[in-house]
Amino acid sequence: MDDNQILEHFDEVENKIQKLIDVRKALEVEIQDQKEYIAQLEIELQEKIEAENKLIEERSFVRSKIDSLLTKLQDIQIPINSNNHKA
Repeated sequence: MDDNQILEHFDEVENKIQKLIDVRKALEVEIQDQKEYIAQLEIELQEKIEAENKLIEERSFVRSKIDSLLTKLQDIQIPINSNNHKA
């Protein structure tokens, strides 16, 4: 091998190494973007969980109020006079 061939081989190796470095950097950027996206999704998920829990609490509160009103209605005795009904 002469010096020119050796230099060409070194250039090829150097180019391949540079491509690997570029690919690695691109992958690091993509990984960072994915981590940020995942973090955003986790925040959104937590917000949705909190909203769902709030709705569950509100539903429970409303159900409790309705049950209380139904109990009060059951306690009310309304006399029904059959003579007042006209057919």
